Amino acid sequence: RAGRAVGSAWMMAPAAGATVVTAVVALAAAAALAAAVDPEANFNDVIYPALAGGHQDALALLPFTCPSTRVVVCDDAGRVTELGFRWRRILNGTLPANIAALTHVEKIDLHDNNLHGALPTTLAALTRLRHIDIGRNAFGSESVWAFVRGLPPSVEHLSMQYLYMKGTLPAAPLGAVLPNLVTLDLERNYISGTVPAALSTLSRLERLNLKLNVLSGTLPAALFANGLTRLVVANFEANEIDQVGAALEAAAAHWPLLEEVSFKYQRGHFSSTIPAALGTLTRLRRLDLSANDVRGPLPSELARAPAFETLLLSDSRYLDGTLPAEWANFNGSTFATVNLDRCTSLHGPLDPLLE
Repeated sequence: RAGRAVGSAWMMAPAAGATVVTAVVALAAAAALAAAVDPEANFNDVIYPALAGGHQDALALLPFTCPSTRVVVCDDAGRVTELGFRWRRILNGTLPANIAALTHVEKIDLHDNNLHGALPTTLAALTRLRHIDIGRNAFGSESVWAFVRGLPPSVEHLSMQYLYMKGTLPAAPLGAVLPNLVTLDLERNYISGTVPAALSTLSRLERLNLKLNVLSGTLPAALFANGLTRLVVANFEANEIDQVGAALEAAAAHWPLLEEVSFKYQRGHFSSTIPAALGTLTRLRRLDLSANDVRGPLPSELARAPAFETLLLSDSRYLDGTLPAEWANFNGSTFATVNLDRCTSLHGPLDPLLE
């Protein structure tokens, strides 16, 4: 088969002095010829072995040939709509600019590979792109934000976990670039400085994950009053946010759809009481304030939140007082999860919460 012939050609080392680019261009041309005869052979015998073999510019073979394969999804017209390399750890080298040729792509998932270097900044033409995940690779911080500024406004889900980016969050309004963004995931980076007010321009944002960074200072008022009114999940775990009690008060007033919130482990920066106003959030299900210096009694109002089921307060050594009677049975049910480990100043029977 033509595909087998091309596969054999791939195994031949380029002559001394030949550039990698020349080899890749030749391979791409041969693969295109093979695809006319046997598209599946093109992928199985040429492209996938190239990727799995660690070829430094294997992604230069894009756009992939349809029909659908193990990492490519195509529509009925034979156009690539998804690239799915998640957890495969086979991609090396850089992400080539010619990925912009996939004008019908809706999802690009490159999570957990070995990509590095500068990211392309010319993806604005991918107007159907909704989901992109570049997490667990080795792209540079400046390259990442330039890449984000070059994304199309159609993007709804953006994940950049475990890139170990340094620097601060952009002060420019991200909402002007990504007005339809629903999910922003920046977990496990080295992002420092304060959370900028410009983040509030993401008016459609529902899930914000800033876990495991080194963000500090107070959350800006604009984040609550003017912007993130659709927020459902807010995760600020393991940062250094100040005035968390005030932030929770503002969340209760301005984030009516909030279901999950975490300010776990603010490295000594959270030492206030738990606001009773959280009990007004009708959709709140999960609250994690563990490993802080939370003080005072537990608010009885929290037990009245109709959807509330998970409370995590372990290592809150300064909580004191008696467990509120309302927590024994709130809204006719009991907590699905409660963790009050090492809350050494809190007293009263826990049994009703654990039935």
